Formats: sequence, structure tokens, C-alpha cells
Amino acid sequence: MDNNVLNSPAIDIPSSGRAFGRPLKAFIFTKLFAYTQSAFAQFLINIYFWRITKNIPFLVLYNVIFLLFHTLTYLPAGKIAKERNRFLPLRFGVILQIAYLLLIIFLRGNIVHYIIPIAIIGGIAHGAYWFSDNLLKFDLTHPENRLKFTATCNIMQSAANSVVPLLASILVVADGGIFSSYARVFILAIIFAGLVLASSFYIPAKKKIDSSPFNFFVSARKLLRNRNIRIACFSSAFRYISSALPILIGLLLFISSGTELYLGGYQFITVLIVMITNYIMGRYFSRKNYRALLIWGGITNFVLVFILFISQSYTAILLYGILGALFSFLNAPTYPIIQNALSMYSTEEKECVAHRAEYMVLIEIFTSAGAILGFGVLLLISNFLNKWLIGGIIALFALTDLFTNIYLTKIKDGLYSRIDQLN
Repeated sequence: MDNNVLNSPAIDIPSSGRAFGRPLKAFIFTKLFAYTQSAFAQFLINIYFWRITKNIPFLVLYNVIFLLFHTLTYLPAGKIAKERNRFLPLRFGVILQIAYLLLIIFLRGNIVHYIIPIAIIGGIAHGAYWFSDNLLKFDLTHPENRLKFTATCNIMQSAANSVVPLLASILVVADGGIFSSYARVFILAIIFAGLVLASSFYIPAKKKIDSSPFNFFVSARKLLRNRNIRIACFSSAFRYISSALPILIGLLLFISSGTELYLGGYQFITVLIVMITNYIMGRYFSRKNYRALLIWGGITNFVLVFILFISQSYTAILLYGILGALFSFLNAPTYPIIQNALSMYSTEEKECVAHRAEYMVLIEIFTSAGAILGFGVLLLISNFLNKWLIGGIIALFALTDLFTNIYLTKIKDGLYSRIDQLN
């Protein structure tokens, strides 16, 4: 079809297909525990390492190793999920995440000598869990409820990322040394990991819809011949070049304030606003609004970063965070569009489903490549940080987001596969 997917009307499917069924509701409930666990485990981890080392290259090393093994894990996780069971990688990842957190608590300051194996374990745990999570999003949603599902998940994630960091920062600064105070936070993460594991057994297993073997390299070659999928892949890479930005802003907040409490307060305020704006997005916007939302989202992101180009005080960062949160819903269509690119890959049910696991791996490889590039930029300038250089880096990250949003609007419409209409 000639019309752009972002302007085309929604496909007419029965209204009952738009609602969340019982499997999807159970999955959403499990994700709430997962978001809470992740907020406890990951929000302050870079500040924790910074307090021990005061070294940006150390942080970059941890994050890059973590990310590499997160991505490499997608290959065996994809094979297991596709050929055996969707839930095995998820549950393995949760168990390994518990081991990862216990090691961090046990090693205390000695973690600097074991950062590579710790990052490897954490990356494998993270990759195994989130591969299954991403695949289940495909299995349990269809194109017409994905924006609503994304908005619902964003609201839950925002709630977790708002309340949990504030609670974690209070626990850290309450009393006790750095290691004992952070141990409380990581123990709470372990408890919620256990809840994720237990609740995953309440998600009904979907009837097997694909019996083909997992063959990533063959599928990847086929998929990349499709223009929409190429756009989805490369836009994922460009989008995640800015993945180092939250770490950079977190460090700026901590350095300017000297305490985790201000960092938790910033997170609480900004993410609470994100939760409200995502509710509005899910209620009042649909697939036909994708194009306009993305273009305005990219422009807004780019304009707002000039606040930090002028000043990097706590007040300036807070203003940037609040305004960014107010307009965050403009970027929400990114995930549904990238996911829907596969839905439009083929009108044949079997062919579309046959490539689902491989598509998730392919997207993640491009995503990680972009993220590693972003961390590389942070590493290159770590010894030359000053106000103007930091402002320029933030502006560069925002420019990549603007390019990504405009690039995503080039995805052309096509018929959704029957399996995605009936999921």
C-alpha cells in the first residue's frame, strides 16, 4: 500500500479482540513485579560503583560487558523459547539475577576485582529474562491493542520507577555504611525477583503455534530484505545511542547534590509525570496518531536538551526532567511500530510466526550496537568532561533520537498477518 502506516486507519477486528484477555492480564501482573525488581536492582547500581571507584571507564566497562552478554544470551534463549518453552529463559534469568545480586552483596568493595564476571552474570540473567518477556509481548498482543498495552506497561513501569528509587535512596542514606545500606536495597530486589518467578507460573501457556527450528542467520537474511524491517532495525540502533544519557544525568545529579536522596526525589517527580502522560496517551491516542506523535516527540527532545547545554545545576536538570516527562508520551509509538514491522512482514500466518523469535534477536543486536556506541562516546570523553562538552554530548544524543523518530515514520503500511489479528 502507498499510505504510510502511521496515517492509515486501524484494521477492523472484533471489539473483543481489543481487550486484554486473561493470559495478558496475568502477564501484566508479573511484569509489575519485574519492573519493581529492576528498579531496586538497577537504579542505583551505577552510583554504587561510582561511590566505590570514582571512575567513569569502570562504569563503562561494567555496562558494556553487561550489555554484550545480555545480547549474546538472546541467541540460546531464542532457541530454547522457540523450540521448547517460552518461560524457561525467563525463569532461568530470574534465578541467575538472584545469584548476581547475592554476589554483589557478598563481595562488597572487592567487587572492583571481579567486575567482569559480575557483569557477565548480570548480563546473561537480564538477557534471558527480557528475551522471554519481549517474545511474550508478541504472543499475547495484537497490532490493535499494542499501543494500549504499551501505555499500561509504561504506567506500571513509571509507578515502580517513581516510588522504588525514592524508597531505595531513603534506605541508602538512612544510616550505616555504603555497603550495608545498599545491601538493603539489593535484598528487596531479591525478594521481588522471587515474586516474579512465582507469578510467572500463573501465566497460561499459549497453544504451540510454531514448530519450525530456531535458525537465526537464515531468518535474519530473509528479514533484512524487507524495507520495513530494515528501518525498524536501524532505528533501534540509533535510538539506543542515547542509552548512556540516563547514567550521565544520574552522575550529574549525584555529583551536584552529593546524596542519593536528591536522585531519588528527581526520579520520583519526573516518573510520576510520565505515568500520568502515558495514561493520557493510552486513552486518547491510537495508531493513526503515530506519525504526528513521533515527529513532535523528536523535536521536543532536541529543544529541551538546550536547558542542559546552558546549565547543569540540580535546578536545570530537574527542569529538564519535568519538561521531558510532560512530553514523554510523544515517543511512546516507537515500540509498537518496531514490533508491528514483523506483523506486516507477511500476510501468511505461518511465515510471520516462524520468524518471531529470530526477529526479537535481530532487533536486540541492533539495539545493543547502538547502546555500545553511546557508551563508547562516554568513554572517549571521560577524561575531558566539562560543562560545554557534556552539553554537546547530550545534544548529540537528542539529535539521534530526533533522527530515529523521523526515520520510523518511513515505515510503509501492509496487511497484518492473520495470526496477529487473532492473537
